Amino acid sequence: MQLIADSGSTKTDWALVAPDGSVAKTFQTGGINPVLLTDAEVCGILSRELRPALAGESIAAVYFYGAGCRPDQRERMCRLLREAVGAESVEVESDLLGACRALCGREGGICCILGTGSASCLYDGEKIVQQTPSLGYILGDEGSGTALGRRLLGDVLKGQLPRHLCETFRDETGLDVNAAIEKVYRQPWPNRFMASLAPFLKAHENEPAVQQLIGEEMQRFVRRNLLAYGRPDLAVSFVGSVAHHFQPALERALRVEGLTFGRVEQRPLMGIVNYHLFRNKQ
Repeated sequence: MQLIADSGSTKTDWALVAPDGSVAKTFQTGGINPVLLTDAEVCGILSRELRPALAGESIAAVYFYGAGCRPDQRERMCRLLREAVGAESVEVESDLLGACRALCGREGGICCILGTGSASCLYDGEKIVQQTPSLGYILGDEGSGTALGRRLLGDVLKGQLPRHLCETFRDETGLDVNAAIEKVYRQPWPNRFMASLAPFLKAHENEPAVQQLIGEEMQRFVRRNLLAYGRPDLAVSFVGSVAHHFQPALERALRVEGLTFGRVEQRPLMGIVNYHLFRNKQ
């Protein structure tokens, strides 16, 4: 059996692949970002959520693509996965490389993640050759669920959105200034909290003020992350829930900057699985 994973800060999608190449099982656990989690926290997710889902299956190889899996974190993640699963072979790569392999396979392109966080890169069909740094939810993550939720929350609390939208938001979330400050500045996972507010924008996307907010954030993502590649000849493709739900705004933002929209995959896991099945046949 092979175990393949695509992990963000919020959730991890797993696929258990049988020796004949069929997908025996897919399941989900909590997100595993080694930059944000201690060894004990990672091990807790693996022992409480992953091991029971494997139901005692013997795992020969693990391919793990994850947010925060920078070069300095890969050896650590390999060790934790090997200890948890007992696999002979463990490979750990960034979630961005996973997105590239799912979206483009062995073709070149500009590949992006728009989920809880955001990221982008220039991919040559084999490796990432250029990358605008994401910088995380404080300094960057433009266009992400966190950025959209942060902007929405600030605009509501400062009265920058129409009154009826502000009232609807407060009624649906129960958030006031004190509650918002508590969740953002004093409780863990402020990025997840702010990203959890993005569905409000989807529910009210016909409102002109909401359309403007979404459009401006997508434009920020394109201008601050994609124009640096200087490759208008390449299509821009995306993975992630935000890209999936706000695809029209993304397409408009790309057109304004003279870039070509490629495609969106809400979840890249099966594309990654197909990439590895093809690679193993070579």
